[in-house]
Amino acid sequence: VSKTRTQIVIQNDLRETDYVKNQRVKWVKKKRK
Repeated sequence: VSKTRTQIVIQNDLRETDYVKNQRVKWVKKKRK
């Protein structure tokens, strides 16, 4: 069970970094205009 829990936490972390990355990309694109 603990292994699955760790995987879920890792997935959440990845999703979080992806979200942050996307936000940064949007911000950079806005700034370029």
